[in-house]
This record gives sequence, C-alpha cells and structure tokens, in this order.
Amino acid sequence: MEWACSQGSLEHVIVCGHSNCQILDVLGKSQIQSAPNCRSSPFLSWLTQHGNSTLTRFERYEMDRLQPITFQGISPKELWDAYVDPQCHWTDQDQFSQVNVLQQLQNVSSHGFLKPRLKSGALQLHGMWLDSRQQLPYLFSKEQQRFVQITDNNIDSLL
Repeated sequence: MEWACSQGSLEHVIVCGHSNCQILDVLGKSQIQSAPNCRSSPFLSWLTQHGNSTLTRFERYEMDRLQPITFQGISPKELWDAYVDPQCHWTDQDQFSQVNVLQQLQNVSSHGFLKPRLKSGALQLHGMWLDSRQQLPYLFSKEQQRFVQITDNNIDSLL
C-alpha cells in the first residue's frame, strides 16, 4: 500500500469486508489467540495482532448496540461515529465484520505516509462491505454514520 500510495496516482483506498466471514468468526471466538502455531504462522500472527483491536471494540459495542462506536481519523482530534446495524438486521458475525472494516479504516488512516495525502484530500479512504448472501454492496457513509447499500442513484453522493 505504501508503494502504491507513494506513486501519487492512487486516489482511493478501499477496506473491504463481507458477510459470513469465517476468519473473523475464528478471531471472535478467540480460537486462534491460544493456538500454539500462531507465532509460526505469519497469517495467524497478523490476524491476531490486527484483529484484537476489532475484538475489543466489538466487545464494547455488544454492551450497548444502540450507541455509536467512535473511531479516530488521521489525528486524535478527528473523530467519527458509526452505528452498526441499527435495524438489527445482521448476524453477530456480520456485525463483527462491519466493525472490523471500520477499525481497519482507523488503522489505515494512522499510517504516517498517508496522512499528508489524506489531509489534502488527494487520497480518500472508504469502507465497503458485501452482503454475500444477497450480493448487495454497502459503503460506509460518515455523513449517515452507517453502511449504506450502494445503488445507481446514490453512488456519487456516497463517494
């Protein structure tokens, strides 16, 4: 990502997630955190390291699902809220996947090499989530503070 962004022509970074995500289900059940081969597997090590922040945030979300989750943008002063599944439509696994997309947006925005381009507006971060059961794409809207189904009618306003 650093190389692609340093070339200057990249305008959008999209963090993607999807429903029925089995990897996140494994993390959510804490099965890999105690796995003896976690350190020997680069994938499991990466997932544990970067997934723990999602797990912590999801546990806080579960305490009061009607409250927004606050995320940090490119600086500690830039905060944004997200409501995850306010209609109680998705499974816990799907909600966890959506929280993960938002958490990874926060993680990506913390990279120092991205901050100047993010501040200037030359680079935009997006969170996308796919309902793989119904093949429906969603994009996170900071304005609406939730994932919004992408349609021909709203794609321009979402971007």
